[in-house]
Parts: sequence; C-alpha cells; structure tokens
Amino acid sequence: MSFSIQRNTSIREYHSFNFPIIANTLVRVNSHRGVVESMPLVKSCNYHAFLGSGSNTVFAKNYDGCVVQVNIKGKIILNDDDDSVLIQAAAGENWADFVDWTIDNNYPGLENLAMIPGTVGASPVQNIGAYGVEIKSFIDRIVVFDYERESFIHLPASTLDMRYRWSKLKTPEWKNILITDVVFRLPKKWSPQCQYQQMGKLIVSKNPSPREIRDVVCKLRMEKLPPLTPEQHHAGSFFRNLIVSPNQLLAIKEKYPDIPIFPERKIPIGWLLEKRGWKGKSSGNVGVSDKHALVLTHNGKGKAEELVKLFKEIQIDIMNDIGITIEPEVTIHGL
Repeated sequence: MSFSIQRNTSIREYHSFNFPIIANTLVRVNSHRGVVESMPLVKSCNYHAFLGSGSNTVFAKNYDGCVVQVNIKGKIILNDDDDSVLIQAAAGENWADFVDWTIDNNYPGLENLAMIPGTVGASPVQNIGAYGVEIKSFIDRIVVFDYERESFIHLPASTLDMRYRWSKLKTPEWKNILITDVVFRLPKKWSPQCQYQQMGKLIVSKNPSPREIRDVVCKLRMEKLPPLTPEQHHAGSFFRNLIVSPNQLLAIKEKYPDIPIFPERKIPIGWLLEKRGWKGKSSGNVGVSDKHALVLTHNGKGKAEELVKLFKEIQIDIMNDIGITIEPEVTIHGL
C-alpha cells in the first residue's frame, strides 16, 4: 500500500520523546506514489507536520492537523567515476544505517556523522553535524514534493542556505516542501577529519580508516549521550550552541574566564547549563540528563507541557545570566 491513514490516533511511537500526543490525522507514506495520492487529504488539513523518525521533534500538545510520516526507502548509485560517487537515498532511510552502508561499500566521507539518530530526509533540514563535519559538505541536491505546485522538484544544495543547525527548510516559507530523497556526492579523494580533540585521544593509528573513525565517533556518542530506554526518552541535544558577536563573547568571557570557545565564536551551551546547575536536575517526569546537560529527558509517564515548562525555565535562566536567548535545536510544534 502506497500510504495509510489513521484518524484521532496516538503518535507516541512516532517521536522519540514518547509523549501521549493525539494527532487529528496521521498519514504514513511508503512511496513517491503515496505522496501524490495522499496529497488531497494533506492539503485539506488546516496545517501539517512532516516527520521522519521524530528524533528531533517535540509536540507541545495534541496536534489538530495532519502528521505526514515519511517511510520511503531505497538507495541508488546515480554515478560513480574517478572523482566522486553520487548516491540518491530515500528520505525514510535510517541515517545511522545509511552511514554504515556507505562505509561498507567503500564510500567514505560521512563517518564523523555516524550514529546520529533520525532519517536521511531530516539530515539537510538542520544541516546535521558532528565532530567537525557538517552534512552540507556532501549534499548535491534534494528531491522534494511541493504541495503548492503539486509536483516533484529537484533543489540544488545551494538553495537551502544550510548553516549551523539550520536551513531554509526550517522556515515557514518552506512549510509545504516535503523531502522524499537526498542526493549525496562523496568525493573519492578522502582524508580523515580528526581535528576534534576527543577523537584524537582515541585514534591510535596515524592513518585511520573510515571505519576506525566511525567506531571512535560511536564510542564518544555512547559515552556522552544517554541511551533511549522505556524509562528515558529524549531527542539528543535539545538546544543549539550559541554563535555570539565579538562584544557578547567579551562579556561572557569576563563572567566565565574558563569557558571553552569553539571556532566562529561558538559557545557550548551544555557547559554553561552545567555551570548553572542544570545537569542532572529533574522536574516531575522530565529533567536534564546527568550525562549531558544539553539533553532533556522524559521518563515515559509525563506530558509534553512539563517539557515545555522546563525548557522555558532554562531559557529564562540563561537570559538572566548572560542576556542571550538560547534556541532549541529540536523542532517544536504547538507552541
């Protein structure tokens, strides 16, 4: 079946925070044909939300619209020459599995992005990145369905304006764009990206292979991030790190002389939250992970309102401390 429909249904299993959210309509599309055939229903809804695995999504309350869950699978080699390989991957492919597949098939480049939760289709939306690498360096174009034009179109990566944890796909102007495929260009000329200090401590060989880098990245992620369990649900990093102006940086350094500074004046919010005493703090059924202060968690027994309250309290605390509003990295529906 190309798509399925459920009315007034729980979408608890479709977002990693696992809140008991009810959606007015849930449409699960399993093919490109399903996107087209379900279009009249989706367009008839007051509003809609597009989901992959929901690993970077929060529903603040029940959703009185249409949730479109993309479950399209498949990978195609479009071109393979001396310079690069061009791979088209469907939006519903699991991201971590896709990275492993590229390594298994000797197509290096994505190993620093191993074990990031989510789907291929979500990767360009917030320009996923980790350990010195961002996905924008490898995306050639995306294939989308435009609900206004009612057609599939190809969009070059340059049109997405991908920046740190952001792209135009996150803006209201692009709300009718559904990603169905992402085309990656992986160069054949490869060199390991090991500049991240913690990686360098774990890599033993002078010329590490893509698989060795992948394994080190996975080890680091498992050490830093809490596991997803029935008693602990989360969406990874809840807040984006701050990129500040020179004047803001001076003020922050005056207050916190030992704060680490990343390139482009990037401030690690996890470090700041830990300094402010948030790490390991709980509030009812939600809290801040004791492994990483950027991760907000849910024990499976609460409501989304509790998480929203906690995240706003954290925002206010940081605003009162350094005069800057920190922004969520996750997409929040219903605020």
